[in-house]
Amino acid sequence: MEQLSKQKKKELKQFTINSKNECIIYLQNIIAVAVKCIENHKRYIRELESIVKEYEPGQNIPYQRYSDMQNKISNVESYLLNLFGDGQSISISYFKFRKLLFKLAKNNPDMDIQYHIMSEQEQQVLDHFNLSRNWNNHIPESLLTSEIEMIKQGEALGHSKNPIRVNIRNYVTYEYMFDLLEASENFHLRARMMLQSAKKDYSLLIGESVRIQKVYLDVPRDIKDMKATKLSAKVQGLPVDEIGL
Repeated sequence: MEQLSKQKKKELKQFTINSKNECIIYLQNIIAVAVKCIENHKRYIRELESIVKEYEPGQNIPYQRYSDMQNKISNVESYLLNLFGDGQSISISYFKFRKLLFKLAKNNPDMDIQYHIMSEQEQQVLDHFNLSRNWNNHIPESLLTSEIEMIKQGEALGHSKNPIRVNIRNYVTYEYMFDLLEASENFHLRARMMLQSAKKDYSLLIGESVRIQKVYLDVPRDIKDMKATKLSAKVQGLPVDEIGL
């Protein structure tokens, strides 16, 4: 991959929104990615439902079955949390987009930019995505302090200095697995709400009702499809050529 100048890296590092058309391009990307992620999330929920139906309340379930499903679901949820709730200036997100959209509309009344007025519930969900994203995408020290507090209260296993004890569960309870299902279903409803809100914004921007057309292609994804990802990583300063990304 060719070397990028500092100026070119600066240009590619952030997508600027200074026009209605740029709003449309930005939001179209969010909607397209969200549709695919939410579809995958629903598929994993159905898979989890089928596992839960194999057991009865009070029964134990092999931890590996729980872990496999939790990993699948949390991977998609983490992506959706970023897509909808990331507030960082160089990230693509619906949370950031709404702020930029308001600012553009206020400072440029001649552009006639219209947007969806969120209900109180919709705004609460968007704010929740932002807070959850900030909590989910790092490991807060409150997890450690909370565990120590549970140990003090006799509700969790203590720590030994040496050897370091690593507790690996063999089973989870039915209730524990069912809680994952309920939490996933609730997340799915909130994600769909944000997608619908984004589609309303998009419809107002283009002046007509948006239609989603899913196109299934037989042409397989190829290594060439990684070019944009590699370029993005290079712009962020990652040594993509050395690490083989």
